[in-house]
Amino acid sequence: MTILDCLKYFALSTNQKHSAMNMLLSILKLKTKFVLPKDARTLLNTNRDRPDIKALGNGSFWSRGIKKSLMDNLRFTTVTETLSLNISIDGLPLHKSSNMQFWPIMINIQEMPLIAPITIALYCGRTKPTNAPQFMDSLVKELNTLMDEGLLLNNRRVNIKIRAIIADSPARAFLKGVAYYNAKEGCSKCTCEGEYNYDGRCVIFKDIKAPLRTDQAFRSNAYGKHHREVSPLLPLNNFNIVDDVIVGDVLHILDLGLTRRSLFGFRDGRLGLQTKWSDNQIKTISSQILKVKLPNEIARKLRPLEELKYWKGTQYHSFFNYLSINIYKKHLPHEHYEHFKLLFCAIVLLSSEVYRNNWEVAGDMLKVYVEDFGKLYGEKCLTSNVHNLIHMSSEVKKFGPLPSISTYPFENALGQLKKQLRKGDKHIQQIVNRLSELEAFSHNTSTTKYKEFAIANKTKPNGSTMIQMANYILSKDSGNEWFLTRDNQVVRYIKSLEQQKKIFIYGQQISNITDFFLSPFPSRNIHIFTGYLTNLSVHEAVCHPENIKCKLVAYDLDENSEYLFIPLIHTLS
Repeated sequence: MTILDCLKYFALSTNQKHSAMNMLLSILKLKTKFVLPKDARTLLNTNRDRPDIKALGNGSFWSRGIKKSLMDNLRFTTVTETLSLNISIDGLPLHKSSNMQFWPIMINIQEMPLIAPITIALYCGRTKPTNAPQFMDSLVKELNTLMDEGLLLNNRRVNIKIRAIIADSPARAFLKGVAYYNAKEGCSKCTCEGEYNYDGRCVIFKDIKAPLRTDQAFRSNAYGKHHREVSPLLPLNNFNIVDDVIVGDVLHILDLGLTRRSLFGFRDGRLGLQTKWSDNQIKTISSQILKVKLPNEIARKLRPLEELKYWKGTQYHSFFNYLSINIYKKHLPHEHYEHFKLLFCAIVLLSSEVYRNNWEVAGDMLKVYVEDFGKLYGEKCLTSNVHNLIHMSSEVKKFGPLPSISTYPFENALGQLKKQLRKGDKHIQQIVNRLSELEAFSHNTSTTKYKEFAIANKTKPNGSTMIQMANYILSKDSGNEWFLTRDNQVVRYIKSLEQQKKIFIYGQQISNITDFFLSPFPSRNIHIFTGYLTNLSVHEAVCHPENIKCKLVAYDLDENSEYLFIPLIHTLS
């Protein structure tokens, strides 16, 4: 990169203020011979035009449209023949001292998962937008045009289609104009009628066999009180307003929903005294949580149970996927643990394309789980989050694994959007300027060739090499050294070498690996094993990266060197 590109990268990657960059530019112009602009706005190509911001309800609204957003963000990218768009809408509070909030409309592209979500419109006000048709009208009209005519992008005509709308419960109800999740007619997928529970002081949903809602009946206004107002999505072509609005978002339904509620319930006794953990159990569990060394791919590490209220969604996600199956085994009654395994196994199956043939089984397991939930924890716990579990498998069968219909990418983008604010007024103008700077700094990478895997060109402090795979690393350090081969051998990474343009990985196999549980099916069916370090082979095994099935999360179960091995979900292949 040139010195100008280096300065742009520094400014944008560290979110530097213009005043700080102006000072840096002045120093460099004074002390070096580089030819540099005087002002950061010139360096960063900051938008100089006044953004078209309109009044909308109690706030302001800016939209640049899908066509311009795609052209600005993909101009140096090789695009696929079809772009399937996921649309997300969510609220974001901006300040602790006021009610000011953003409601952005974002899209991402299913065929191009490495492209970050793109902001196409933004509402800012002290309340959420109150008029859904005004909020969505221009977007719906543009989408219909793009789906009919396609888009000329990088000298290529591409097809545009809507894949799904991915949002949390309040946003879904707002867009569809239907009853909210806590209403008796609040289920957006089936006709189950909720009832008020006086013990829990909430609406519960007990029926798991209610007829499913259909697009045709919805458009005919056939669902009575379920319809709250006319939905702005009705004019959208090639869109099923029932099936294509996702409810099985793992962040809200599971991580910040059921997993969070369960942990608080077991810790504080909210789910009954039978499952309440004692102070000694809480200390023991916290110690176990802190002892586990998670792989580098999991950025946010876990905290003790005493800090549960500070946990983020990703921490609940990590706990559920990698620690819960062991901790609950030791600290829940047998009946409750057997019940939990139905949920755990079903979610694992629905989380990877590898288990596609078992998605139907996963759906059946979730129905049994929901049916028995009220018997174990009381009917007051049969809230919409629990009920929506029965609709997860049908969405996965239509759209793909749970990560592909998750709000996680959009939640991350929301956080980045908030970080772009530098003062307490002119919020939309600030975001428009920051987006213009980020999109102006783009390099033509379409001709760059990437290896599927390559040994890193550095040596770790312990003297071993590190191998970089497509979406994970293997290195000889705690948390990153275990992997599973395609013939189900658990191997501890030692080193990797490149010989005659081929890469070889050396490691130690564990013999006599066993299932961690046997019901509802043997854990090896989802590649979960236990094994003893004393059974590590003294001889090095050799394999090629193509023979690796996944990276493993591994941690010890007791003081007898027994380890539990669980696939790092996103690395399964």
